[in-house]
Amino acid sequence: MSTRSSYKGILAAAALVAAGAIPAHAQQRELFRWSGRVDQEIQLTMTGRQLSASNVGPREPGQRRANVMSPLPRTDGQLNVQLVNGRGSVDVIQQPSAQNGYTAVVRIRDPQSGTGSYTLNAYWQPAAAGELGRPFGRGFGRARTALQWSGNVDDNLLIVLRPGGVSYRTVSGDAPRGVQASFSGLPSTATSVNVSLTQGRGNVFVAQQPSAANGYTALIRVQDPQSGYGRYAFDVMWR
Repeated sequence: MSTRSSYKGILAAAALVAAGAIPAHAQQRELFRWSGRVDQEIQLTMTGRQLSASNVGPREPGQRRANVMSPLPRTDGQLNVQLVNGRGSVDVIQQPSAQNGYTAVVRIRDPQSGTGSYTLNAYWQPAAAGELGRPFGRGFGRARTALQWSGNVDDNLLIVLRPGGVSYRTVSGDAPRGVQASFSGLPSTATSVNVSLTQGRGNVFVAQQPSAANGYTALIRVQDPQSGYGRYAFDVMWR
């Protein structure tokens, strides 16, 4: 191997090591921005550059605007959605994978009567060596994952995240069962949290963002709409 080739190899290795210092927004790809009015529920489906909206609620107004910045890649990664404006919840109910043709599905739910205005941004986080990079995955980015949670929920559960630990409050229904949780911590530097739902028949959303006023306490609400227990699995990430 020539000296020049060796030097290039050293530079490439150094770039990989330094990647951990790159800001989180530089490691993400913005896919689309969406705004519109929701009465009960709308689902957004994305494959490649194609973004479509499906009305789940019976009286959806159809007033919406979408701007696709880049296609959803046909490779391993994770979709993350940021709710910019809206009184309800937004979550990813299907992550893109080879099994579903790299198709992602985002659910927008409005819990109140009448229609609500929503604005959201969607980002794609690539996978490296089979693991998602920071801030939304495992491996080196694990420090930014506050909570990995799975369990059976009946009706309405509130999960409280504080810098010192996690606690639960059953708002209605029976206490959760079969809970498995890994809490990595929620630091006082966290300005927002986001939920990535991987399994669940109901709704999981952020009911309270952490701030100095509430002692950097985040509230995650799990609402199961059907009778009996429903299985849920999700990650809570912080920024």
